[in-house]
Amino acid sequence: MKQIFINLLAFGYSIIDKITNLKAANEQSALEAQRHDEVIASSNALNDTIESLKSETEQLKETLAELLQNKEVLFDNKGDLLDKTVKIADSEIDKLVDTGSRLINDLSEGLSHNVKLYGNRPNSSAARFYKDSMVDNFSKESVVDNVSKVSDLDIVSDGSMVDGSVEGVVELTKITSKIFTELEKLGPVNWSAQKESYEAAQKALSEYIEVYQNGASKLFDFDFSIFYGYLDSLTLFQEASLFNICLFVSLIFTIVNILGVLFGNEIIRKLNLEERFPRLSIFFSLRAKFQRYYLIWNVLILFALCISGIVINLMLFTV
Repeated sequence: MKQIFINLLAFGYSIIDKITNLKAANEQSALEAQRHDEVIASSNALNDTIESLKSETEQLKETLAELLQNKEVLFDNKGDLLDKTVKIADSEIDKLVDTGSRLINDLSEGLSHNVKLYGNRPNSSAARFYKDSMVDNFSKESVVDNVSKVSDLDIVSDGSMVDGSVEGVVELTKITSKIFTELEKLGPVNWSAQKESYEAAQKALSEYIEVYQNGASKLFDFDFSIFYGYLDSLTLFQEASLFNICLFVSLIFTIVNILGVLFGNEIIRKLNLEERFPRLSIFFSLRAKFQRYYLIWNVLILFALCISGIVINLMLFTV
């Protein structure tokens, strides 16, 4: 009976053990299923991110193609823009010349009328002088000078103003005022200043297009965003390789400094540098005084570089 009870207890323990194992297996299966679902969700999210990145990449490619096309169009239209500007300037000049010629003709007709009024009187020479001078060279300043000359000639001729000369001067004054009004409407007559402004604008446009085409090449135009963009374009393995290269270069410089501290005194003694260069005695004495601190500083830098390199490489190894 005792043996049967023991067997039952053993069987019961075995059943409990199996139930416990089964429950643990079920929990493990549920945990694995949950992990599987999380992996699937992460994979789907990653696929969505990849698709969005692909679409953004395509948009960036299209934008870049449009920019390149606009750049080519800008370069193609540079010559057309300059030609149109020159044509506009030439047309304005032609308008000014035509208007000036028309005004001179009107003035000539008025002067002819004045000559008829003057007849053979002495002051008729003033009208002829005024007409000839205006036909040869017309400008705002020359008109003012010629009007003053006409007034002087009219006064000096006989010492008295006749009726015909008074009417002629009044008519000349009206025509001159008309010329002034038309010239003010046409704008500035100083085309040399306009030409200088046009050449300055053309030079600025050429420099802007040249800079846009060739890119910034000066030392102070260095853009750090280009360097950061280059680092972002590297893979993790390439970044680790670049870090190790920089680390080894720093280690080489540190070791060279330590060797210089350790063997510098022997080199100075063998080459008799203190005797050959007595002016550097202050430098040699300061070097001997701070040699210990310089050595400690380089050793600390060496240890810091080694520890940082080990830590970062371990982090990269576990990724």
